[in-house]
Amino acid sequence: MHPAFQVGGKALAGQQVSGKELFGVLIGFVIWLLVVLFVGRWLWNSILVKLVSGVKPITSIWQILGLAILINLLTGL
Repeated sequence: MHPAFQVGGKALAGQQVSGKELFGVLIGFVIWLLVVLFVGRWLWNSILVKLVSGVKPITSIWQILGLAILINLLTGL
């Protein structure tokens, strides 16, 4: 099982979660989020803009973050 799921399972089971575990999950999430944002921006600007007419380049990472949140809300993932 992935360590992040183990930490969540501990918290749900009422067990104590150590600060190191929580910090590790937080750092892992931030790294994952940065990778997704930068790869998403690169894919949007270098591929989607060229393939789909009417699509403008993204100028900010915040636009990708907003798009990711919107997709997450619409699909329920």
